[in-house]
Amino acid sequence: MITLTWVATVVIAVVVVKVTISLWNTVRRNQEIAKEFPVPPGSHWLLGHMVLLGDEGEGLMLKFMEWSKIYKYAHVTRMGPLLQHCTVYHHDYVKAVMSRAGDGLLTSAGPKWFRNRRLLTPGFHFEILKPYVRLFSESTNVMLNNWEELKSGSSIDVFHHTSLMTLDSMLKCALSQHTDCQTRKTNDYIAAVFELTDLTMKRARTLLLRSDLIYALSADGKS
Repeated sequence: MITLTWVATVVIAVVVVKVTISLWNTVRRNQEIAKEFPVPPGSHWLLGHMVLLGDEGEGLMLKFMEWSKIYKYAHVTRMGPLLQHCTVYHHDYVKAVMSRAGDGLLTSAGPKWFRNRRLLTPGFHFEILKPYVRLFSESTNVMLNNWEELKSGSSIDVFHHTSLMTLDSMLKCALSQHTDCQTRKTNDYIAAVFELTDLTMKRARTLLLRSDLIYALSADGKS
């Protein structure tokens, strides 16, 4: 019994030490990043810039548009007490990030790039893509016709309309399905996209719900 208790104590101690070291490294790394890049004002000590989200989640997006004019190169966005992101705007910074972030088609080189490029090139030959131009034009014209039917001075949700146009084009080009989805009053796919977006923003605004375990026990996580 004493041996089991001792082993359990050691295991718990090891876990606590590892978690502490991980948190300390995260805090130190965040401090180093904050020294190199500016941090926009309005950050909460616990929630960071998430307090700027607003009820509908649009507040932070508006702030990003404002910050992009103030910070021409990059800035730090704090998403909580430990999590933060470096948002990059300048093309030189983007180039540096892209060259180190992975090893895909855009960033690979040598034989690997040549092989991937050779595999993809036939699928994007202009003779293969030419028939799809008509389908893209059809989908775009349907969207424009829907806009012309609106009353003068009325506002529209561009994201909703462009999402339907994209879905219409994908169904035609990839599955040869002409569903007339842009002319329907309701669409399950678009409704699901909006629902998932709302759930994502709701989870982002609540610090506790960022834990997968806690979120799985919540009403949204169970649904």
